[in-house]
Amino acid sequence: MSLRDLFYLLALGALVGAILHVGRAVLVPVVAAIMLTYVIVGAVDALGRAPLVGHAPGWLRYLIVVAAFVAALALLALLTAANLRGLTQVLPAYEQNLREILDRVAAPFGATGTAAWEGLRALTIDRIDTGRAALWILNTLANAGAYVVLIVTYIVFLLPERTLMPKKLRAITGERGPSGRQQALIAGINAQITSYLFAKTAINVVLGLISFAILIALGVEFAVFWSLFIALANYVPYIGSLAAVALVVLQILAQTGSIETTLFALAFLVAAQVYVGNWLEPRWLSRSSNLGPFVVLLSLVVWGALWGMPGAILAVPLTSILMIVLAAAPQTRPIAILMSRDGRIS
Repeated sequence: MSLRDLFYLLALGALVGAILHVGRAVLVPVVAAIMLTYVIVGAVDALGRAPLVGHAPGWLRYLIVVAAFVAALALLALLTAANLRGLTQVLPAYEQNLREILDRVAAPFGATGTAAWEGLRALTIDRIDTGRAALWILNTLANAGAYVVLIVTYIVFLLPERTLMPKKLRAITGERGPSGRQQALIAGINAQITSYLFAKTAINVVLGLISFAILIALGVEFAVFWSLFIALANYVPYIGSLAAVALVVLQILAQTGSIETTLFALAFLVAAQVYVGNWLEPRWLSRSSNLGPFVVLLSLVVWGALWGMPGAILAVPLTSILMIVLAAAPQTRPIAILMSRDGRIS
């Protein structure tokens, strides 16, 4: 690649980045709907290999998957609303438990009652406003509900469009149809993104079930909500589920007031994260994500800066698409090789 080509590529990247950042309010739900459409397509393909419904017509399998998807979203919304409503009701009791824990920790050092300790409490625990926190939670839930409705609407229209896309491509390129390179590029994007998102969703379901079993065994309140939260946060590689576990551990500490129980829960939840991250994900995602670890981390930073949390969730599939596109051109193929995990580009 010449210096001029590199300059043009960087300029194009900066222009595209600016467009993505400015238009994030419109683009994020569209991209999220496209990615969820890939998940639905992957589920339909998996249903086609099932023993009983494998020979069913394609439209029936799509209908079954979409109906299950909508029912799952509705159930998720109801469970989240019920658990968040309960969480807002116990926040004052949790606040009191945290105050007592801080006093017990400070008592052996003779810090309780001193001006320094009161100043520390004023900067930390006394800044907790349970009413404002409850209002923020409810507003966040309402905004997320409206966002989900918009994404589901896009999905309903995208599914029929997907079947018509080959016909549109033939109309664009003429009667001869897309070239072999174009077909390979489209097929590669479809296969890799479908397999990654479907496998990642299955992994998150397993992680959520394991976390739910741990929380139920320990008697943690709102176990359904927190296990769902851990599962959804795992879409953000490396840091998502760990941040979720930190919040769960804080809630356990506030609920029980016991440091021993909290450490016990932390050990089991971290063990579940290690099992999923170090054993399950490498086996299930080995053929669907060929990005290097540093590239994944860098993609989290870049897409998170462009689109916030939705960008962090979509960082890996979007970067995988970029790598496939770069690998298709001889001039940019070296960049794709550098982005890959093992230096091999199929």
